[in-house]
Amino acid sequence: HGIDAAIVQDLGVLHFIHEHFPNLPLHASTQMTLTMSQGANELKQYGVNRLVTSRELSLSEIRAIRDNTDLEIETFVHGALCYSFSGQCLMSSMIGGRSGNRGRCAQTCRMQYKVKDDGKVISDEEHSYVLSPKDQCTIDLIPEMVEAGINSFKIEGRMKRPEYASGVTYAYRKYLDYYLEYGKEKFKEFANEKNPEYRKDLMMLKDLYNRGGFSSGYFNHHNGKSMMSMDRPNHTGIYIGEVKSVKGIRAQIALEKDVNAQDVVEFRDGNQALYEFTVKDDTKKGMILETNFMKGSGIRPGNKVYRTRNNSMLAMIQGKYGSKECKEEIDAYFNANKGYPMLLTYVYKDISITVTGDVVDEAKNQPTTVDKVEKQLNKINDTPFSYRHLEVAMDEDVFLPVGKLNELRRDAVEQLIVAVTNTYRREEPIRTVDEKDSCCSSNSCCGCAYDSNSGTTNSFDTADSFETTNSTGIDLVVCVKDIKQLPVVCSYEECDRVYVDMNCIEFDEINKTVQYINEHHMKSYLLLPHIFRKDTADLFKKHVDELVNNDLTGYVLRSLEEYGFMKELLQEASKESDKLEEKELVLDYHVYVMNKEAQKFWREKGITRYTTSVELNYNEMKKVGCESSDILVYGRIPVMVSAQCVIKNVGKGCELGKRDGSNETTLRDGTKKYELVDRFNKSFFVRNHCKFCYNSIYNSDCISLLSNADEIFELNPKGIRLDFTFEDERKVREVMEEY
Repeated sequence: HGIDAAIVQDLGVLHFIHEHFPNLPLHASTQMTLTMSQGANELKQYGVNRLVTSRELSLSEIRAIRDNTDLEIETFVHGALCYSFSGQCLMSSMIGGRSGNRGRCAQTCRMQYKVKDDGKVISDEEHSYVLSPKDQCTIDLIPEMVEAGINSFKIEGRMKRPEYASGVTYAYRKYLDYYLEYGKEKFKEFANEKNPEYRKDLMMLKDLYNRGGFSSGYFNHHNGKSMMSMDRPNHTGIYIGEVKSVKGIRAQIALEKDVNAQDVVEFRDGNQALYEFTVKDDTKKGMILETNFMKGSGIRPGNKVYRTRNNSMLAMIQGKYGSKECKEEIDAYFNANKGYPMLLTYVYKDISITVTGDVVDEAKNQPTTVDKVEKQLNKINDTPFSYRHLEVAMDEDVFLPVGKLNELRRDAVEQLIVAVTNTYRREEPIRTVDEKDSCCSSNSCCGCAYDSNSGTTNSFDTADSFETTNSTGIDLVVCVKDIKQLPVVCSYEECDRVYVDMNCIEFDEINKTVQYINEHHMKSYLLLPHIFRKDTADLFKKHVDELVNNDLTGYVLRSLEEYGFMKELLQEASKESDKLEEKELVLDYHVYVMNKEAQKFWREKGITRYTTSVELNYNEMKKVGCESSDILVYGRIPVMVSAQCVIKNVGKGCELGKRDGSNETTLRDGTKKYELVDRFNKSFFVRNHCKFCYNSIYNSDCISLLSNADEIFELNPKGIRLDFTFEDERKVREVMEEY
């Protein structure tokens, strides 16, 4: 049908679409959490021609991606920001069963929370929306965004009204065109608050929607309280004045901005909404607006007043865009000569169609006039077209039935629509067995979707999985996120694999840690950072020797970037040592393998072991197959991973000092447990990962599948996995004993 592209998050969907529709361009969604070119470039062979970057990236990081990939770059420039990295948020899913990763986010980040340290509340009650970022506005950064190599500006409009989409798009189109025409210097003079026109446009954007004003997002800031709307999670509106006096239930408001009839206005005491009303008449700034309010509202002199709906602005936008039907201009040429068929030609851009009608007869009484022909041909208001030019050429003494003119016009419109839309349609070639991978011609399929016996493709659920495990046993896999937990874990000879979170050890401790694990006859793995960005990659490059020149069994990957980066790192290092080729790459459950097509994607990348997604239920796990995966059976799940810092934003500063690289060895991951307490008094535990500068927020409930042992064994996984986060040695021993 000619869609331009499909935006895809799931790697299985990506694999499936590209296999069956290889000529269809694909865009990698922001929910793929792409932060570097290494991850994006891994997708090129699957038809991806555009990546939508993570919203947390700076302009310098985007510029680095531009320098290392030829993919188009699309970036969010305006609208709501998630607290968590997109694609890494499980909070809505774990709390209420509405998966943000599946487009059903319940916006738990817009709720109130208390922050506790050792049981003591350290957050401000008046600023309790600690996970609620301000909306992003970057109009003044348009030159910098273009120069960074961004090809497409993405405007966030989830659950917003049409006027919002129209108004914001108008503003960005206007200022982008101004920059492209006049250049950066004149743009900076124009997009300046000294310019009344710019102030007016900025006020329109705030009137449409803002949360305590705007921030420029992460383009020039890594994080910070200035990016947060901690006192109110929804539309703040525009400040318009202050209550001057109150008499009974009537208030006088000294206006500092114009208000319009049908505007919605709200009285506030600090951040608390007291009363809302609708304005009856237009009133200019400098005047007094009087209104009644409900008794008991608590309104008093000094209360601030905000407009939360600018009705005249919405009506203006609706009139300019919403009620205007978009038409494509065409040229029309009509010919009618006696003894020849009527002809109507439509020309749209480089497409031309001609429709032939009945043979034209000579008029016996009243000949048809040019005006009458034009009247019938102009009846195209209910079509996608309008006339730029209409030319009628006809003999003077001919008779043209109105019904035949209408029929000719309708046929011409239909044929033009078909001609235009057909230019967008693709014709997929019929591929033969010879054009498939050579392995698919045999009866033993490699796991791709082609069935050599039938010559057809299989569905998601019938394709072969990864190679199955030996039925002799299931590995016990244990992940430690506090180095103090390691001796207890290693004291259990039943443990087969140990994953050590890189946040809890320094680079110069890797070799010693690996040796300790190997001495206990267990396989050793490094669990890489949850988020892998340019700073982290640069840090890894400084410590290549510690990372790869050791007896480590392998690495547990949490992103596409880590796969691309470690593959390059190991390939380069293996030129000096064949031993490095033996290091195994394993997927953590944050790299979603939700279906068999995703399994095939990773098998083509050489990955043969992964961790089952924690969002899959038992029936889904059974359907996709777990023979090549580990299943998490114990542990706290990080429901949010954020570039923001909960502790820093409540005014406690950076606990472990400035992250400038000079003191990197002191930035050990804190084992301290902060609490985020919701309105139901449930605690979510917060950990700062200062070495790589991100936060993890862990679910209030710990997963424990001891009672589901029979079902786990039926799934026949490669391993069962225990994740230890905040547990002390006694609790680790208790859990190890049980499992």
